[in-house]
Amino acid sequence: MPSAMYGESGSDDDDAERIAREMRRTRMNQQHEMQEAGNEEEDYMDMGDNQKGRISEWLKEKKTINFIRNSFGKFLRHFKDESGNEVYEN
Repeated sequence: MPSAMYGESGSDDDDAERIAREMRRTRMNQQHEMQEAGNEEEDYMDMGDNQKGRISEWLKEKKTINFIRNSFGKFLRHFKDESGNEVYEN
């Protein structure tokens, strides 16, 4: 097979290793996102849907501030444009 068909790496073994690394990285990212999603649900459930009192007072609570900070941070770390590229890089 012509070397041009191997891509930049020059061999099928290098291509297989690159693909395996990309698959591992993707799998790890998916596992991490699933774990974060589970944590976010727990955090949200801890906040409770039956908050009483004024919103301005609720927003001053440490638990609420941390929840908003963590949620926004996750958004910034994982937001992607239509092409799947991360918009806000680390």
